[in-house]
Amino acid sequence: MFLPPAFVITAECDPLRDDGEAYAERLRALGIAARYKRYPGMFHGFMSFPGALPEAAEAFEDAGKALREALG
Repeated sequence: MFLPPAFVITAECDPLRDDGEAYAERLRALGIAARYKRYPGMFHGFMSFPGALPEAAEAFEDAGKALREALG
């Protein structure tokens, strides 16, 4: 099985947080390059507010960095 590297973003106060982090761990267990970052104090959908939440802007920067790294 081949899957590309993954960068999983989770929010501390998101009911789906544990699922996202377990997904990244499962990918790693399968030998797929995967990592995740949890954003403290954030909620589901926080990335919809990059102008209001510095953490959302940071998450976009982190996602862009992960993409650039994956593309080489």
